[in-house]
Amino acid sequence: MAKSELVIKFTDKSAFGEFCKALADDHIPFTLAGFQTIVVHKRLEELSSSSRAVFEKHASSKTAELLPAMPRGKRHLPTTEEAKRLFREFAQKYT
Repeated sequence: MAKSELVIKFTDKSAFGEFCKALADDHIPFTLAGFQTIVVHKRLEELSSSSRAVFEKHASSKTAELLPAMPRGKRHLPTTEEAKRLFREFAQKYT
C-alpha cells in the first residue's frame, strides 16, 4: 500500500455504511479490505470536509480506528512448523 492510503476498520456496520456512502458521494476512491475494513486511496488531510467529519465522528465514538497500512506482499506467513508450534502453544494455554 502506498503511504497515501488509509486503512480504517469499523466495529459498527451502520458507521461503516455511512462512511462508505460519504466517500462515494465525495467521489473518493476506496476498496474493501476485509470485514468492515476499507482502504481509502487518499491521506486523511486530503479527504473532503464532509468525509473527514464522518470519520472523526466515528473515531471519537470508538466505532472506527485507523490501522497501520501493510505493504502489499509483505505479510509474514508462518511456516508449517511455526504454525504447528503456535497451535500447540495456543491449545495448551486454553485447555
